[in-house]
Amino acid sequence: MLASKIFRGIKVFTKEEVLNPAKNYKDLYELAGQYRCKGVGFHFWRSTWPPNSYYTITKMDLKDPSHGKAWGILTWKGKKGVKEEKIASPLKKGTWRFKIPELKIEPEESNKGQK
Repeated sequence: MLASKIFRGIKVFTKEEVLNPAKNYKDLYELAGQYRCKGVGFHFWRSTWPPNSYYTITKMDLKDPSHGKAWGILTWKGKKGVKEEKIASPLKKGTWRFKIPELKIEPEESNKGQK
């Protein structure tokens, strides 16, 4: 009975998952390229970075879905940088995380009754 409880928590991998373990991981360009805006305005960080550290993407030049150039403003431990810089090592797969910033939508001023 104890053995059956232990084996329930074990994941069974397929042959393809074992031979190609990095297939599901994506680099910065593949993550950003999923969106129409190419990730501009998104916050990207590596999983090894300290909390409240990220790049705010300002410009993305994609040559194909997994290659290109990216620029952003680095916020490191809550201190925002002042200049745009080229993002180093964007091709590292599986290390990049991202957050889509919340949109701030201001209500439109109604022009009803005004001419």
